[in-house]
This record gives sequence, structure tokens and C-alpha cells, in this order.
Amino acid sequence: PISVVNSFMSFLLAGGCDSTIKIWDVIKQYCTHNLKGSSGVVHIVEFHPDISRLQLFSSSMDYKIQIWDLKSSKCIASLDGHYSAVTSLAFAADRDTLISSGRDKICMVWDLKTREAKRTVPIFESVEAAVLLPEDGNFSHLGVKKRGLHFLTAGSKGILHIWEAATAACVYTQPVPYQRVDAKEEAEGSAHSLTHCMLVPGKNEIATVTAEHNILFYDAQTLQLRKQFAGYNEE
Repeated sequence: PISVVNSFMSFLLAGGCDSTIKIWDVIKQYCTHNLKGSSGVVHIVEFHPDISRLQLFSSSMDYKIQIWDLKSSKCIASLDGHYSAVTSLAFAADRDTLISSGRDKICMVWDLKTREAKRTVPIFESVEAAVLLPEDGNFSHLGVKKRGLHFLTAGSKGILHIWEAATAACVYTQPVPYQRVDAKEEAEGSAHSLTHCMLVPGKNEIATVTAEHNILFYDAQTLQLRKQFAGYNEE
């Protein structure tokens, strides 16, 4: 069975429960690579945005981030630092910095030249997604006062946070967009938990998905709610 699917240009990436990663050419309709060597179920796959490097990044049940060379179909490096499932990978504009998020309540900033961790950022909640803010954007309303790498996190508390990568400081916390629950319910996982988050550049919006299957769109500069789609909640 396929556990995760992603796409890049005309290629389809498929991580499997059989510890393999397959790359498909959608136009020519054939499998170009079958990468073997992951530890258990593959749950995230991403191409490096610089296609000339011919590198693919993945993570599986050992919580390491593997770097694959597509010329040789071999794993050439592993980034070891997470202690639970890696949930997202985000590449900075310089193409040599990677942000990874995990359910171990941290994000890690990686230097892809040295393949070493530059910084560990404690998030204090299980993180489902880390989204890099465009470095040329104006996010002063969200506490971004200096140039440099900033990223947004979404996770189990259902609130968006903005972090400065250089200092590991939280520069902005979204006002709670829902009625708070008691501590026990929050610890067990609220229906307001965020399961997905992404930047929608063409709309200048941040899109999030909650555990209740609601989709919310926020203004990227202010995090003011623009619209919401109500999902199926099994009631």
C-alpha cells in the first residue's frame, strides 16, 4: 500500500508501507526510480527544489531524514535529530537551509552543506506542519521585525505561531480562534488541532485544516480569518 504521495513538476513521488519510494514520470507513464532502504513505512517524501541537484528527501519509522541521490539511487546521508515522526520539510530560498517539524514537539534548522543541525527550536506542542514565510514579504504585523528566516507552525493546540529561526524565539502567537477546553481534553487532543497548513502564494493566504475537517483561510500578513469551509464531523 502507498502511505504518502507528493508531486514535483511532471513527477509523482510515492512512499510505501513496504519501505520503498517510487518516482513516476506522469507524462511518459513509467517508474523512473525504486528507492529501497527506508526503515518501515515512509511517511514523507520531498524533492529538493533545485532540480539540478537530483536529490530527494524522505523520512520513515526511524525518524531520520534521508537524502537520496537520484543519479545512483542511493541514500547518501541521514539527518538525525528527531525522536518522533517527522511531519514536514521546508526548504529556504537559499536552497541550503531546511526546516523540519515533528511530533516530538520540536522543529530543527538544518545546514544542507554540512548536513548538520544548526538549531533546535522547542515548539511545546506536537507539530504537524512548518511553513516558511517569504523573506521578501512584510510580516511586521506578525512580530517579524528583522530580516532573516521565519517560519510558521501548526499543531495540536490549534493555534498558529511564528518563530525566528536564528534565535529560536516565538515572535507571534495567534489569538485563540476558538473557545478553550479544559487541560485534560487539550492533552488528549482537541478537535481544533491543526493537521495541515500551507502557504497559498497566489492568494496571499495561509490555509489550515483542523481535526474536524474544517478548512480555514487566513490573510498571510495579519492571520485574520478570511473564509472557512465546514467539513464532515460524523454527527
